[in-house]
Amino acid sequence: MKILVLNHFWSGLAGMPASGPPLASKRPAAGFTLIEVLVVVAIIGILATVLVSGVFNARKRTVDTAAESYARQVVTWVAAADAGGVDVSSVDECTDPLLRQEGASGTFPNGVTDCAISYAAGHWSVQATSQSGKVFSASY
Repeated sequence: MKILVLNHFWSGLAGMPASGPPLASKRPAAGFTLIEVLVVVAIIGILATVLVSGVFNARKRTVDTAAESYARQVVTWVAAADAGGVDVSSVDECTDPLLRQEGASGTFPNGVTDCAISYAAGHWSVQATSQSGKVFSASY
């Protein structure tokens, strides 16, 4: 009799069958498990690390390219001034007024920390140092 009463009780709840409450749901619970969330967070962390390191490497290559370009540019300025009849024998630094373009300041561009120019045996040589410490040379 007891079983019959319990079956009757359960059948009255939300249209459940008279056989009683389900012991295990056949449908998975809504939401994500802790493990799934932690795996996603770990993957996002790894991807962010790769992205940030790539950005820093690109920045380093950018300043190196700026220094290399500046060394070539200074050599071109010297060659143009020399070909134009300007006496460039007194040029002793990369920011010399003879080498400046119209309106250019006497400072180095971004990414260049030092620049040296020298003349020997009929050839001009320029060495520009980038912020990363690499030295780039160009000659004329």
